[in-house]
Amino acid sequence: MKWLNYHHLLYFREIAKEGSIAKASEKLLVGQPALSHQLKQLEESLGVLLFERKNRKLSLTDAGKKALVYAEEIFNKGEEFLDSFQSKTYSHKRLRIGALAGIPKAMVSKLVEFALEQDPDINILTFEAEWEDLSKKLQSHELDIVLSNKASPRGKNLKNYLVGESQIGVYGHKKFESLSIDFPQSLEGAPFVMQTEQSKLRSDIESELETLKVSYNLRAQCQDYGVKKLLAAQGVGLVFLPELAMRVFEIETNLVKIGTLENIKEKYWLISGDKVVQDQLTDKILEMFKYD
Repeated sequence: MKWLNYHHLLYFREIAKEGSIAKASEKLLVGQPALSHQLKQLEESLGVLLFERKNRKLSLTDAGKKALVYAEEIFNKGEEFLDSFQSKTYSHKRLRIGALAGIPKAMVSKLVEFALEQDPDINILTFEAEWEDLSKKLQSHELDIVLSNKASPRGKNLKNYLVGESQIGVYGHKKFESLSIDFPQSLEGAPFVMQTEQSKLRSDIESELETLKVSYNLRAQCQDYGVKKLLAAQGVGLVFLPELAMRVFEIETNLVKIGTLENIKEKYWLISGDKVVQDQLTDKILEMFKYD
């Protein structure tokens, strides 16, 4: 059985991150000759070259890129292993929740409330970002769970849990209240504050409007639900919003409901990383949390 020298792997990872043996040497407080020797030993044990020199800088070979992926995974698992034991001795346990930008704040609030009901002593951190950042943080175990309105693609080593779905309503200032008559044809030419073009919901809405042969006047685009509600309350235009979220905010923002797009629903998912052992609270949330 072959044994892996983890010091060799650690040194290789730092050299790859820093782009040079000199910089890695400064960070690791290890002499450059020693680092070079350790790297050579790793390459000899694997039977491949991990770096090539380009423009006086070390660049990963294809084999080096493959090795770096494995190295990151190995050290992430090591950190997860230590955390799984150390967390039992912490007086304040943490739950790190990521939320995709554009997720209704009411849903994030409900998730935090549910977690606190399960463990009143938990310390909760919420983080909002786009999917690419959230996915990376999940895979590097910097987040425990992510709340998203789209499932993770296959092959990402992430698990999806459907936690709810909502029909999409059309809301606006009271001056648009008459549009509820003869809905949805009444929306023809109406001003709208829409989701951004990258949004799946935007694509679904436009497909439905095209089927209904209804065109609209685009006044603004934004992803944040709070901003859309504010613009709608000011009379800038109508907005498409999940009806579940609007149960909380309809009165507060003085918006009126114009109608419901019956054929469109937005689904919501909790997504977790591929930890070998999930903590009990995260497991309970993934199994029990529902938003309806």
